[in-house]
Amino acid sequence: MKKFHIDHRNVHKLKRLLMGAGIGLVLLGFLWPPAMVAGGLLAVLAVVVVRLYWCCPHCGMGLPIRDGSIQYCPYCGKSL
Repeated sequence: MKKFHIDHRNVHKLKRLLMGAGIGLVLLGFLWPPAMVAGGLLAVLAVVVVRLYWCCPHCGMGLPIRDGSIQYCPYCGKSL
């Protein structure tokens, strides 16, 4: 079975979207407490997505998290 793959640029965008929505819901949670739980779950989901899919498509090594605009894999040197 072929492993599901998301392009590294899309993983970075998805992480930012999930974290932004999660933070927004956590802030909304001060007015409506169930939103805080949903926001926390979205933040956890963002971390899971990054851990699973933020990797080089050539060698499979995890990419540096702090750099969303990375062009080359620091381990194998191939273009992303």
